[in-house]
Formats: sequence, structure tokens, C-alpha cells
Amino acid sequence: MAERTEAPFQANDRVRRKGKESCGGTVRELRREVTATGGDTSSKALMVVVQWDNGTTSYLTPMALELSKE
Repeated sequence: MAERTEAPFQANDRVRRKGKESCGGTVRELRREVTATGGDTSSKALMVVVQWDNGTTSYLTPMALELSKE
């Protein structure tokens, strides 16, 4: 299976959770990792590391995020 190479976000982009009025964050890193969503452990998915304004860090798929307009 071919991996997707394009990334919807870049490091230092401002993002927020899609469809939520929550705090914003900054993309710190993009990673390719084996995720729990697929049964094939040889296939890697793109994960986005976000540092939120409240100090926490999350690992999310790009589908869960949108660019912030702030």
C-alpha cells in the first residue's frame, strides 16, 4: 500500500480541534506511525503532534484538526 506523502499542516501552523470552539495550539511535529485504526502493522498513518496553549500535548490525525484563523 502506498503511503500518502502530502501533509495538510506544517510545523508551527496554528490549529484547533475540528468543529470545536476549544483552545488553539501549534503544530510541533508530523510523524508517520502505526496506529490502532488499521489492522495492518506495516501501514503507517500521519500523526500530528500539537502543543496546546494550555500547556498539554496531543497526538492527533490530520482529520481531527483544522487551521486556526487567529
